[in-house]
Amino acid sequence: MLVQANCELSGQTIQDAGLRHLPGLFLIETVRNGDIIPVVSPQTVIQSGDRLVFAGAVDSVVELRRIRGLAVASDQVFKLEGRTHERRLFEAVISAESPVTGLNIRESRFRHRYSAVILSIARNGQRLTGKIGDIMLQAGDTLLLEAQKGFLFKFRNSRDFLLISRLENSSNVRHNRAPRAIAIMVLMVMLRNKHETTSRY
Repeated sequence: MLVQANCELSGQTIQDAGLRHLPGLFLIETVRNGDIIPVVSPQTVIQSGDRLVFAGAVDSVVELRRIRGLAVASDQVFKLEGRTHERRLFEAVISAESPVTGLNIRESRFRHRYSAVILSIARNGQRLTGKIGDIMLQAGDTLLLEAQKGFLFKFRNSRDFLLISRLENSSNVRHNRAPRAIAIMVLMVMLRNKHETTSRY
């Protein structure tokens, strides 16, 4: 995950940011200016531009995407078409008939072909490491994808995938709407209190 300039975690320690005890996830390292910093001390201070590397359950990524200013650390994600808040996370299993089988991700032109970005790959139950663009895709690989919400409908009958499922509640939070929502809630409470006060007299 990439710590952007507006990230609410920037300047906080790992512990203060609540990243030490995430359900289903473990922060294994931080990449800063190209250098890998093993996350040992909970007092490590998070900085803008840091890339936070997590290991754990795929479903837990949903919670990370809800943090303001924390984005998936993939250059390809920023090239996806469409609005960010309309994207979802999906898991897809590659079939033997898929045209991307036997190609590395860069050669497969996966983003152009499916309008989706591969965030991680699991093979035989193990997450693959290394530069993701150089990984050779194989039948049976499970891909964690970010794509527009219509991805499932578009490719659910495709022979390219054995299975596609959407992660629940995986939409990006529209933080720019939060102040407005809070203001509306406060106004509703004020009007309700005013009504109750008036009713007493």
